[in-house]
Amino acid sequence: NKDIKSFMVNTRIKKPESLKEKIVRKVKLYEDSESDPKVFIDKILDDIIGVRILCLLNDEEAKIYATLKEHFLRNTVEYNGTKYLIGDKDDTTYPYLGYFNETQPVPQKNGEGIYKLKLKYFYDEDKFINIELQVKSLTHMVWGELEHMLFYKNYRYNLDHEIHSKTMLSINKILTTLDSQLKDLQLHLTQNDKIKDLQNMATKLLYNSVHDEIKEIHDIDLDLREIYSLISQLYFYPYDNYKDALKFSASFFRSISELEIDSEYFKLDSYSTLDLEGEFQQILSEQDDNMFNNETAVLLNELAKKIQELTKGNDIFWGCLISIYNQLLSQENKDNTFDSEKEDKLIEENYQKAILNITYNFIQSYIDFITEEAIDEFDFSENVSFLNNVVIDVLIKHFSEYKKLDFFLESVHLLKIKEVIKKFYTVHERSLKNLDINLSEDLNNDQKEILVRLISNTLKLQIEFHLKGKFDSECLASLTKDSAIDDIIWTPRLETQKLEQLSEGKLEIKNLNDLFDNLYYEEGEDIDY
Repeated sequence: NKDIKSFMVNTRIKKPESLKEKIVRKVKLYEDSESDPKVFIDKILDDIIGVRILCLLNDEEAKIYATLKEHFLRNTVEYNGTKYLIGDKDDTTYPYLGYFNETQPVPQKNGEGIYKLKLKYFYDEDKFINIELQVKSLTHMVWGELEHMLFYKNYRYNLDHEIHSKTMLSINKILTTLDSQLKDLQLHLTQNDKIKDLQNMATKLLYNSVHDEIKEIHDIDLDLREIYSLISQLYFYPYDNYKDALKFSASFFRSISELEIDSEYFKLDSYSTLDLEGEFQQILSEQDDNMFNNETAVLLNELAKKIQELTKGNDIFWGCLISIYNQLLSQENKDNTFDSEKEDKLIEENYQKAILNITYNFIQSYIDFITEEAIDEFDFSENVSFLNNVVIDVLIKHFSEYKKLDFFLESVHLLKIKEVIKKFYTVHERSLKNLDINLSEDLNNDQKEILVRLISNTLKLQIEFHLKGKFDSECLASLTKDSAIDDIIWTPRLETQKLEQLSEGKLEIKNLNDLFDNLYYEEGEDIDY
């Protein structure tokens, strides 16, 4: 069953102690065997061998049972007047596995149902081994084990049956909620995986469709795989629902297949550098949230100019990215009438659109984890745009030095740097949401500069470590000095002793998670600001 991706199979043979306990507890069954241990074990005891299939979600239990039953529905055999389903259509030579079909799930004393299959492994005439096969989800397994440990074989007299019932009912509710959350998580991960598959298909299709033509234009065989990946990432970025992504992919794949690379799109040095602040203002004004403000448009325009500079410079990879993206935009608006003047105008318009789209998408993809609900929790909505602008400024400064396009590629740097930003927001959310950064009369320009510097250097320290594997000494010194100021309105949750150890080279940091653990106070610890 392709719908069931994760499961485990556990087995056990009943231990002597457990077997003794069952004989005492089920004395009637033992009497039915005429006190013959062999008859009791072989003929009557139905779970001497136990097999458990453990799946993630409650819903998957029925799917696994249906798959198992489908296997057994091929043929039947009769033993002692009882019919057993078996898997083989024609061959009933020994050994084979038989299943006594009964209504599933089987009711239990606690009111919950369980998928429990009674099997017989026939290895010779009138010779078999009984096997009990259970299908349980993670939460049902936990619930069952808890009840088993706490009550089933707890022989101390329990005076309060009501406490027992309430306790197990409460645990069951918690586990039901957990199952629902696991289901949502699996759906989200499955959707992401499927969208990634579409994205990878687009990347390969781009390579097959345009690579040879670009090689001919530049008269050199370039490794443009990161460019194709980045274009696919840009186009699929708006989609977090698989059905929507699938619908979009049909037209996008067709555009790629029909794409005929035109060398005119690669003559980028003829364009003047565009000032797009007004266009970014328009884009931001159409947003319903408080993520950005007018200063954001200035920062986005700065990044757009940097990208244009790289595009028209000696970096052939940036040139290829913008050129291919531009031609894909033109492909969407293509008509069958040829007009050279109209074609030139379309190339220019789509060049501007490409710069706008790519710049805005790059920045948005770094901070898209900030939800509307999170924004609503801030007492001062201006704080969100203030913080975002500081983050954007830090990103632009790092990119301006780094320059390579893999800075924005998910598989290389984007997700790791985004992790740095997300960690900063998570650690400081409580202390920042009710802080009046922009409107406070007590916050003079000097204090605001220190505040910006603290946030910038906290992020810079971590991004620098990710990109270069080392720490900037000036950044460390500034961060240590500013963190020690007494009358500042806010300070980050930093371990100042660890900062000093980093400055002195006495603290070894292996990776980003190691840096997070050493840099920040633990989130559950209360700190006075």
